[in-house]
Amino acid sequence: MEQIFAPPYLTGFNIDIYEGEITGLIGIDYLGMDMLLGLIQHNLPLYYGRVFYCGKKVNASDFASRGQNNAVILDKRSLLIDSLSVSENLFIIRDGHGRNIINRRALFRQTQNVLAELHVESRPDALVSSLSPCDKWILELAKAWISGASLVVIRDISNCLAGTELLKFTDAMKYLAGKKMGFLYICNHHQEVFRFCSRCFLMKQGRVIKILEKDQMTDEIM
Repeated sequence: MEQIFAPPYLTGFNIDIYEGEITGLIGIDYLGMDMLLGLIQHNLPLYYGRVFYCGKKVNASDFASRGQNNAVILDKRSLLIDSLSVSENLFIIRDGHGRNIINRRALFRQTQNVLAELHVESRPDALVSSLSPCDKWILELAKAWISGASLVVIRDISNCLAGTELLKFTDAMKYLAGKKMGFLYICNHHQEVFRFCSRCFLMKQGRVIKILEKDQMTDEIM
């Protein structure tokens, strides 16, 4: 039987994302993208290379912690539960919440404060199913913030949001970047990335083929 081997994606691949930065990643063909996202979240054994998270080596060819990094990947598959309230999604349905007695009044106030900071006009007791698509995405950002995630990967959000909704979402992302969260913004439209990213990586066939600094983000260079 003939054996078929996948090309060695991510060979010679090098990318760095800094605290408080929104970094763009344009996938020209998206080959190797799922593999990259898997490495960001899960520290499974590598044949070659190294992965650092928050300045600490978490994965390498001679070492693998086999744990998970506190990184959140947001895409079209929602991490929210529509049948629960906003506050329940934010503060109860998350890792590390182990309280048996819930102070609903305190929970309501905490949720109000978070929503106000991110300009989400919704009641904490509203069901998530009643929110607009944009507010759901921002709520997912808020949940990542509350959980202490240092890195959030945004994948192809413009397939779900457009116009003023996309601007509202990116404003929330910029606000959280000011709180020292790091972001990797993945899409395939360079005009979208150029509006708010400080650097941009171009990825093709599982390799970074170009790094654009802010002053190089022009249509001519693309």
